[in-house]
Amino acid sequence: MDVNTRYEDEHGVADDAGDPIEDVTEIDSIDYYGARVDAMQYSRVYELIKSWARCGEGRTVALAGVPTIILSCDEPRFREAYEEADLVLADGMPMVWALRHAGFPRTKRLCGPDLIQWLCEDAARDGIPVGFYGSTRDTLQDICTNLTRRYPDLDVRYIYSAPFRPLSDEEEQRAVADANRAGVGILFVSLSFPEHAYWLSRQRDRARFVMVAVGGAFAVAAGRQGVPPRWVQNAGWQWAYRLVQEPRRLWKRYLMHNTRYLLLVLTHPFQRAAVPRSRGLTAVGRRRA
Repeated sequence: MDVNTRYEDEHGVADDAGDPIEDVTEIDSIDYYGARVDAMQYSRVYELIKSWARCGEGRTVALAGVPTIILSCDEPRFREAYEEADLVLADGMPMVWALRHAGFPRTKRLCGPDLIQWLCEDAARDGIPVGFYGSTRDTLQDICTNLTRRYPDLDVRYIYSAPFRPLSDEEEQRAVADANRAGVGILFVSLSFPEHAYWLSRQRDRARFVMVAVGGAFAVAAGRQGVPPRWVQNAGWQWAYRLVQEPRRLWKRYLMHNTRYLLLVLTHPFQRAAVPRSRGLTAVGRRRA
């Protein structure tokens, strides 16, 4: 599976991992052109996810890129769904640059393919069962084959190939109940944009596991799609790499979203676009209280 390796400074324990997870009350974030993005290192992300998974907490983790900005401006419902998420991680490089500009210089990109690899590696080591929701059954089976070959101790408890149509509320409840019964700790979710945001919001109070939306990363995890070199990602050109791979599906989205983002940058001073803020994060074991 051609996925980037972990950054050197992300190995081991987080700098602030000595703080009890139960005492986490605030997370540094920014409001970037109306979209929330959290300033998080991967090691801290995993410590939170591990604690939530072991406590059976229904939590949501979303990724933010340029399309997130545009939909947050256009759709109050979408923005509300992202505001409800427990973590919103910087996927696109514009979000990374905005966080660095706002005073978080160590910020690095946390994209779907990397998160699947890193979280599965750590989950295998710590005995946290995982599951996969979305895409086709063949793709899911390839993901399981690749990941269990790479991480023999990985415990895949649940896979669900969601039909390519809107599910009824009853169908969604049944799927989440099955994942609950299977004892999933981390569920990777790959649904179309922006449906993933609404799906996470609907399942948050039903689930007893952490839901991590990873966009189109299942194709990479299944070995059906490659990832660009790190320098291409760091330069902010991953969108062009993906466009070459899937032009018919992505050209319209990138044309509309990237053009509107450029207009935002040109018409709104950058130094006022990334506004730092702190937000409360309910500690482990207290969200359902």
